[in-house]
Amino acid sequence: MRRTILMDGHPGGGHDVPNDKEKSAPTQKVDSGRLGYTSTEQKQSGRLSKDHEASKDHEDSKDPRARFHNRLAQTSRLARILLKARFPTLMTALPRLPFTLIPFAFSQFILIEGLEHQGWITIFARWLNSASNGGQMHPTIWLVGVLGVILCNLAGTNIGATILLTKVMRAAGLSDATSRAGAISLAVASNVGAVSFTFSASLAGLLWKTILEQKETFMDQRTFAKWNSIPIFVMTTVGLAVVSIEMAILYRK
Repeated sequence: MRRTILMDGHPGGGHDVPNDKEKSAPTQKVDSGRLGYTSTEQKQSGRLSKDHEASKDHEDSKDPRARFHNRLAQTSRLARILLKARFPTLMTALPRLPFTLIPFAFSQFILIEGLEHQGWITIFARWLNSASNGGQMHPTIWLVGVLGVILCNLAGTNIGATILLTKVMRAAGLSDATSRAGAISLAVASNVGAVSFTFSASLAGLLWKTILEQKETFMDQRTFAKWNSIPIFVMTTVGLAVVSIEMAILYRK
């Protein structure tokens, strides 16, 4: 009887008060449900992406152009692997060659031919005759030599300068001795002017600049011209002086 009264007098009316663990249980169930829902969404999205890729591959397989491009890519890839295994040095050096400079070199010939077609080569030849006192040997040596070094920087590499001055000397109607002296001085100017005030003085200068940039080493135009100013002056003076002495010995009277 006493035990029953104690039970009835319990503040909860005979019911147990839930503890903290029981309160947090529904929250844990909801959280686990949310996680399960997220994983289900990920699985469904993964299946959809796979189905989309499969349908895309199936469409590509139906397109003859796509199949041709795929086979061509596979064939070229296989050919590169076989060639690299058979010729490792060639396949390593070939992609590094400056193929972009080939059209630039050919354009020099086209520009000079255009000048000749428009009559500018004849005008330049008259100027050369007038400046060299009627085509004398030693003035021609120094004129052609100095102009060759300058034009290497302005006429689009030493290739353009050499072709231009060669056509001008031919059109000038120089004597055999003067033509020979001018050709030798032009050869000196073409090689000296290749390392001149600008990178574009020669194809080698452009290639050298590209190699420096690949190695993350940069040089501006002003610094390059400053370092080459004294050497280019010395080499031009000494080279043309040697040509003059040589021609004076060969054609002395």
